[in-house]
Amino acid sequence: MSPPAGRRPIRKLDEATIREIAAGEVVERPASVVKELVENSLDAGARSVEVRIEQGGLALIEVADDGSGLPAAEFPLAFERHATSKLVDASHLAEVSTLGFRGEALASIAAVARVRFASRVSGKEAHEMEVEAGHESPLRPTARAPGTTVTVRDLFFNTPARRKFLRSVAAETLQVADVVERLYLANPSVTLTLSVDGKERARYPRAGTLREAAAQALGPEFAERAFEFQGIGGPGVWVEGVASHPSVTRGTSSRLIFSANGRAIASRAMLDGLRAAYFDLIPRGRYPLAAVRLTVEPGYVDVNVHPTKREVRFQDESEIREALRTLVRSHLQSAPLPSGVPFRAPPSPGTRPAPDLSYRSAAQRTLSGIPAPVAAAGEAPPAPSEEVFRVASTLMGRPLGLRVLGQVGDLFIVAESPDQEGALVVVDAHAASERVAFERLRATTAPGQQELLVPVELELTPRQASTWNSHRESILAMGFSVEPFGGNHYRVLAVPAFLWHRVDARRLAGLLDELADGEKTEARENLHDRVAKTVACHMAIRGGDPLTLEEMRHLLEELASTPDHFTCPHGRPVMVSLPRAELNRWFHR
Repeated sequence: MSPPAGRRPIRKLDEATIREIAAGEVVERPASVVKELVENSLDAGARSVEVRIEQGGLALIEVADDGSGLPAAEFPLAFERHATSKLVDASHLAEVSTLGFRGEALASIAAVARVRFASRVSGKEAHEMEVEAGHESPLRPTARAPGTTVTVRDLFFNTPARRKFLRSVAAETLQVADVVERLYLANPSVTLTLSVDGKERARYPRAGTLREAAAQALGPEFAERAFEFQGIGGPGVWVEGVASHPSVTRGTSSRLIFSANGRAIASRAMLDGLRAAYFDLIPRGRYPLAAVRLTVEPGYVDVNVHPTKREVRFQDESEIREALRTLVRSHLQSAPLPSGVPFRAPPSPGTRPAPDLSYRSAAQRTLSGIPAPVAAAGEAPPAPSEEVFRVASTLMGRPLGLRVLGQVGDLFIVAESPDQEGALVVVDAHAASERVAFERLRATTAPGQQELLVPVELELTPRQASTWNSHRESILAMGFSVEPFGGNHYRVLAVPAFLWHRVDARRLAGLLDELADGEKTEARENLHDRVAKTVACHMAIRGGDPLTLEEMRHLLEELASTPDHFTCPHGRPVMVSLPRAELNRWFHR
């Protein structure tokens, strides 16, 4: 009997198809290959691992280590699916303590690339073999020191459709750099180096402590304003970490790096616990920097819940979350304050700080026994009414004609709109200047530039230096002038200038972090616009920058001549308007 129309009979897949499916689960991109190979090196007891890539890893990935090596007789088994030295049977799955154990990595990589495998056990001769699309060559003698070298060429050469889903060479390079950095922070006792297209891009030297390693990876600003913490994270769990002072934050969570038993991981429980510790200490949408390592009894964590072992599952996720929150919070309250950074310790649990009315305008205080429309201490402020945003939106797309009244908090410009019956308009000076600067940078390749009387020397992290090399021309086109100064040290000679404001040269490091984070977003934004948006944010007016009345007028005139002046390049509102009728209601008139 033939099968019904539209249905094909069940059949067993051929071996080549099975290999490609398995490869698709493990090898997502070049960074996946680097992760698997470096983890194998770490499992082999390597003290030094060198990673080389070309063209983002598509042309070449090579990982060389000084580990224990592999006996020549076991070479063929290393490329067999479900073959491993790290697991005996299913009863040991819950007790795996090594990094790579699924028996899929080398077999999966060899299914979609041309692989050369060379290894030597101490006291034995070195041998090598080649594998292409699952087909192995005979073993032959070679020369190398004890350890292993795996060379992967032409990744996805036999599956061209997979290449179409990869990003640019620069983006794939940064993904590899990110993987190497995370593996280093998970294993700081190992030296890791990364070379890109023949040049060393990153060197992470063996560190005695996690703090030393974090300083290498996360930069000098982090090292100067970081505190250490350690303690019990639950039954069978020990937590150690280093985290930034609340004055050091980033716009994404990419600098929150977690590991468990030497494995770099993603953990929602750990992320939520760390964010909760900083809940009322940093602005919404900002994240601290941290490296957190767990030492966990093997039976407490399941590392086999994801094909690439990127995610893990703990026996009690809520316990890990709460333990990390409590531990970090207690250290935040007692951590020494970095010099020159004002910081008020958070209140003890169960208490509320008294309202600080000295920082509120007179209109926000309680007058004549009538409660003003402001939030009680510890509560979220009230959102502006729909009328506020409706009136503000009518200002969009035409001359503003605002009469400047002054500035509040060295950030907000207060003005009056003559054609809105005396509407009170509040302009975010940072957002406004960011929009103006962005439009100028986007429209020209020769923006204003200010030379520095004394060049500023910066020490970039390996990740920042890699981003600089990938986006050098685009950043220089925005008005920076930078020259190498040996290793990862650079000198900033000039910076972009806008109106009366210029970029602080030291912000180049943060700019590079944001550009690196942008490579991993799903939005395919024009590179020139993305660089312009990031530079504009760093050259914009900031809180604490007092402006004269003339400077405020000048900024609003510039803003009126730009398109989309109602929002900044990131979509935040530039201004809100409080109509006269709303003011009358506030004062019961």
